[in-house]
Amino acid sequence: MKIDLHCHTRKIKSGDSCNRNVSFDDFVNKTKLANVSIVAITNHNFFDYDQFVKFSNTKNVKVWPGIELDIVGKKGSSHCIVIVNPKDVLDFKKICEEKINNQNPDTFNISIDDLVNSFDCLDAIYIVHYYKSPSIHDSDLEYFKNKLNGKNNLYLEPGNLKSAGIFIAHGLQTLIGSDVSNWSEYEKCEIPELKLPIESFEKFKLLLSKNDNAIKTFLDKKYHEVVSVTPFPDFKLSLEIYNDVNIFFGGKGTGKTETLKKIEAYYKSKGNNDVVSYYGADKKKQYSDIIMVNVDDKDVVLIGIEDDDLELNTILNWNDISITSIKDYVEWIKSKKTSSKKNFGFINSTFDTVITAEKHDESIKRFKRINKGFEDIDKNEISKIIDQEDFNIYKTIKSRILNNARKNAIDDLIKYHSLKLEKLTIDKMKNLYFSKKAEKSKPTEAGFVAFFANLSILSNRVKIINQLLDMDYKTRKITIGYLPDKGKIYIQKKVSLNPDLFDKESKFRLGQGNLTTLKELKKLFIKLEDKVFSKDANEIIATIKAKLTGLKINSLIDFLAVKGVTKKEDGNDYNPSSGEQAMLILNNTLLDDSKNVFILDEPELSVGHAYINDVIVPRIKYLASIDKKIIISTHDANIGVRTLPFQTIYRVDLGDNKYQTFIGNPFEDILRDIDDSTKTLNWSTTALKTLEGGKEAFLERDIVYGKEKY
Repeated sequence: MKIDLHCHTRKIKSGDSCNRNVSFDDFVNKTKLANVSIVAITNHNFFDYDQFVKFSNTKNVKVWPGIELDIVGKKGSSHCIVIVNPKDVLDFKKICEEKINNQNPDTFNISIDDLVNSFDCLDAIYIVHYYKSPSIHDSDLEYFKNKLNGKNNLYLEPGNLKSAGIFIAHGLQTLIGSDVSNWSEYEKCEIPELKLPIESFEKFKLLLSKNDNAIKTFLDKKYHEVVSVTPFPDFKLSLEIYNDVNIFFGGKGTGKTETLKKIEAYYKSKGNNDVVSYYGADKKKQYSDIIMVNVDDKDVVLIGIEDDDLELNTILNWNDISITSIKDYVEWIKSKKTSSKKNFGFINSTFDTVITAEKHDESIKRFKRINKGFEDIDKNEISKIIDQEDFNIYKTIKSRILNNARKNAIDDLIKYHSLKLEKLTIDKMKNLYFSKKAEKSKPTEAGFVAFFANLSILSNRVKIINQLLDMDYKTRKITIGYLPDKGKIYIQKKVSLNPDLFDKESKFRLGQGNLTTLKELKKLFIKLEDKVFSKDANEIIATIKAKLTGLKINSLIDFLAVKGVTKKEDGNDYNPSSGEQAMLILNNTLLDDSKNVFILDEPELSVGHAYINDVIVPRIKYLASIDKKIIISTHDANIGVRTLPFQTIYRVDLGDNKYQTFIGNPFEDILRDIDDSTKTLNWSTTALKTLEGGKEAFLERDIVYGKEKY
């Protein structure tokens, strides 16, 4: 329904257009043509009570009393619209007359202090110009808010609906009206819509308390979808499910649970992991599931280990380098004495350079680290915090650094393979000479340097492996819920590569059955570190390689293990009672903000009204505020009323396996039969009869139901 909260019906100020004057007939016809259901009359510095009474005598539109006042703050002047409950119209009339007291509307103004002191005794809302001339200064706006003593009834009015959409997207409480200046074109004005129909000023304020974005703008996303399900073979149901709270209530045996399960199946059929549900059965298994910790390869990030440090290629691909024997040199000397005078060019060539991949490996790692560093910087959108000139300098420097790092890596790689090719060429040519002449050439290298360099690389790698396998565990907290008097309950997840820290109850990447072998491997690595330069090294390496291959271990990540301990907020271990476990299961269902559909079947069972009221209801309201779909079957007024559902589905058992289904909401205060819209129930009366609840729910019913019904 459309609502106009800033509507002029008279030329009051000298600068106003005469076209703001509107007759009763034109007012009725134009609001009907524009499909406007509620109009707040807000003329400049004047409230025309007689016109208000006359214009209120139409069934097509509800008329609310209001006024647009010139206000003065410490930093300047602005306009503020005051709209009050029609029930307070006589008091409103009296205050306006006392304050304005026949002053010239062109020169009249009122201070923020006087404004609040005068009107705050009424059931009122305030809408102040913001980024719309004349706009209130930010410091005056803050003063205005403080003056209202925490009442959440101050709103901003920008210049148009597009700006309103932007304000709403930034969390600013925003309302807007037509500010009509020509009634002949009223239907062309930008007039916002309410997301839901409302039946009174009280229900409008209730909708505003529900969420700041009660007013639709042209920027709104789709906020509901029609879901068709068949809970029973002979019953098909089509419902509008909102990105908000959707409540099922009614007597036992009216098919609420079956309907929820069908709705859950509908959303799960979309093929995403977007749905989470709570049905309250088999709580023991559900609790075991939420306290269970599993191994995740991302846990390595928690430990803080680079992928390169986890590699085991040095061990798995280990090949010992042989030292050239004295016999090879003796045979070369003998061949030299008997060889022909024409020597082959390669016959006495040697190769003293030690070839290892360490340098080019490090160059590649350096390039990857630098590149990742720049990627992390770019993710933070650096262009938004520096000017364009500095950003261009940054891009130039980034390009130079990356190019140099890449060039160094390529150069080192080329050098490594060039040396390997050079040595290979010498060896091949010498073998060719030997096959042709049967004469022994001089050994290319003695091999001592390469032998010890190879062992040195192995020694360094094994030291790193042993440091990682001997590290203490790292921890992270996984919140599973909240308990009264205990605070947050969380799982302390312990993560490590050290098999000595875990037991058979822990979770291993390779499975619990391999704990013994992992411990044996750790002992072998410790032994190898001590024996790297001894004759026993090759035997130990062979044993390690056999065990690694047997378990298909290619990286130290395969040693990853986790265990979880349940703790209270104070850090002490805690074992919740069965009742507390039920609370945590329910609370945990609502914790994951990444889910978009939350389905709860009678969540109040086993947890008590206080927990529902203090923990669950606030969480449901939060999820609704971030556009999640929450679909709940309940008998509890704390849930059914205090969550202020956008959609209510009421089921009635007519007997003989026949049912009647009504839909509606507390803002419109009507429930309509989905098969015959002429059949209606009063939402408040029906909910009051059907729902149960605690003290706070009953107090809130003063607003939802209306005091005369409560």
